[in-house]
Amino acid sequence: MRATSELVEQLIGCLVQIPENLFSKDVLVPLLKALGFSHVEFHGGPYEGGKDLILRREDEFGEPELSVVQVKKVKMSAAIHGGQSYAEIVTQLVQAATKRVPSLDGTARFPNKLLFVTPYVADTRAIEQGFEHAEALRGRGVRVYDGAKIAELVLARAPQIAERLLGLEVVIPQQINQLLSNAPLLSALGQRGDRDFENFYCDLQFGVGRVNTSLFLQIQPDHKEIVLRLFRVEPAQWLDAKEKLYGLERVLKSRFALEEWAQIEERFRAKDAKFHAAENEATISQIKTLTEQTKVKLQQLAECVALVQEHIEALYEPEGAIWKITERDDLPAPVVAAGRDLDLLDDAIQAVVGLITGPSDTVIGANEVAPLEAAALQLVGGTSNLKSSLEGVHQLPDMKERWSRRSTDRRKALTPSASTT
Repeated sequence: MRATSELVEQLIGCLVQIPENLFSKDVLVPLLKALGFSHVEFHGGPYEGGKDLILRREDEFGEPELSVVQVKKVKMSAAIHGGQSYAEIVTQLVQAATKRVPSLDGTARFPNKLLFVTPYVADTRAIEQGFEHAEALRGRGVRVYDGAKIAELVLARAPQIAERLLGLEVVIPQQINQLLSNAPLLSALGQRGDRDFENFYCDLQFGVGRVNTSLFLQIQPDHKEIVLRLFRVEPAQWLDAKEKLYGLERVLKSRFALEEWAQIEERFRAKDAKFHAAENEATISQIKTLTEQTKVKLQQLAECVALVQEHIEALYEPEGAIWKITERDDLPAPVVAAGRDLDLLDDAIQAVVGLITGPSDTVIGANEVAPLEAAALQLVGGTSNLKSSLEGVHQLPDMKERWSRRSTDRRKALTPSASTT
């Protein structure tokens, strides 16, 4: 989102109205995460020690970088001249710089960087120089970010914060207005600065095939209603989607719903009530029970598939190497076929599990029945194919000899030696 001066000013006006802790939690924390800090910890409170926020990330060389942020909702020009509040800010910054910060690995480090943030507009360079002149902060390189810089960063890197604070009806028109300019024309004419279109005269003539300018301008557009692709909104997401779409409708003066919002909600409530009616409760409960039982059976089947694959690989294991059946070209065809069928059956199991796994308060929807039927057929077919290929493996001439040798090796491995008894 590109920032305009008007949008920045509106956002600053919102920032200065937010309580200090909420400014830290609801604005700075998500913004700093969007700026690339892997760990952002709110540390505000009576025992903060000058550290309202603790930031961690890796620098360009992969080394840990630790920064601490002091947040103050104060007009710095007044603080500097007021004396006492400025001294308190300096004292807290010194505390933040001179106290080690514990890390998750058990070590404690001094911060690499000190940041000072205020939601008010301020002369950041003058404040940084003032901190540098304070003997206790000399050489610390405290960086200062004011409300104007925070607003610009929010609009550029975390626009969802601006949408929440200002509302879509403010943000969207501002962004659209940025595109309604004559900047490309001015650039082509070698002009700098804004110019009114009324100051230019342009006589254009162009053609595409047999369509020239005059014919093009006489084309009458078809004003038939355009229906965009329908999409599905889950009940849990409805309120958020409704708010955003309703905001877009007011801004763009266009409809995004084929019906009135109240009609959509009323129809959903009627269907939801019918679905959760007493006569359906037993069926819903039975479906949930069968679904859980199916998950258990599929898990058992998956474990069985893995065990079969382990046994086959052990029978043809080349000197203890780790391998996959389908990656070997020196095995009998039935063994390769069994390996392929094992992989396909495992994929089919995972496909069915993925389709029936969901929140505990939901059941399979009508639009999920066809994919589930297809996955179930694949599961049945895969089981049948594996059974046939395993019968082929069992018929191999050397299978009994290999299995006997494998069983003997396992018994030896499980029998305690004389030295350990």
